[in-house]
Amino acid sequence: MDDEEPDLETRLRANQKLAWLAFGFGLLGLIMGGLTFDSVSRGAGGFIFLYSSVLAIAIAKLTRNRARKLNAPKPAYSLVTIIMGAMCFVFSLFALLVVPYVQEQSIHDNAVMDAKMISEGWLDFSDDFDSYPQQQFFGDKSITDKKLAYSWRVGILPYCANNNPFPFLDFQQAWNSPRNKTFTDEPVSLLTPRYEMTNLTPWQRFVGVDTLCDPTTPIIKPGDENVFPDGSSSTIFFAEAGVGVPWASPTDMVYNANSPLPPLGKQRSSTFIVSFADGSVRSISKNIDAAVLHAAIRRNDGQSLPAGAFD
Repeated sequence: MDDEEPDLETRLRANQKLAWLAFGFGLLGLIMGGLTFDSVSRGAGGFIFLYSSVLAIAIAKLTRNRARKLNAPKPAYSLVTIIMGAMCFVFSLFALLVVPYVQEQSIHDNAVMDAKMISEGWLDFSDDFDSYPQQQFFGDKSITDKKLAYSWRVGILPYCANNNPFPFLDFQQAWNSPRNKTFTDEPVSLLTPRYEMTNLTPWQRFVGVDTLCDPTTPIIKPGDENVFPDGSSSTIFFAEAGVGVPWASPTDMVYNANSPLPPLGKQRSSTFIVSFADGSVRSISKNIDAAVLHAAIRRNDGQSLPAGAFD
């Protein structure tokens, strides 16, 4: 028994070190995932953290049971390991179940804030130009070549919290020219999601007949009842698309009243964000009645939205 005890002690301590090594990798994954808002790193780290905590508890428990059978003193470190392992087990569950929800809510709140600032920007743009921004924006009034068109998003950026891209762009070249791509391939504040290194934006307009981005009626003035009878508070200006596009590209969601609506909102979210023509911003359930959403997209269908349509 005396010969077995040192061997047991040595073996169990070695296994314990392996468990805590795995625990350390799991903790590192959790921290990295939390700092970068990367769900894959957070999830992988959380599961390793959870597994290593259980493993550490199991090994410590075996140590105590084996010592009892050998009628040997129970190692004090094994009890400490069980207590610490249990605490880490609870923490890992918290990190896997609660932290993702908090982070997703934070991302959503930031997106709503960005949408509000963009809305303020295009409202100021509309005041200056006495019309809603057209889908295509030209940095120079003398330019008529559609190959040199930029997105409406570029046009309103100078009105959004002093976020002016004009010094970095050559409007005599296309938005995706080699010269401009050094800037347009980069994320831009407000237009691209925070914590994501991408040039893709979810903020897009519905382009189609009878929308606020109607190719057949390029100039739409705020308050013009002839082309805008439904009013600003019940007509969508832009929305959170389900598929991103380069922020500088004159690309938006194609809309047809007789076709299915394009995907809206983040894939794992139950809502999507919408900015109305009066500048108000709301989160809308993906379960909204399609007929109500169609009515909100079209500016002159003559349909008034029912009370609480977006609740």
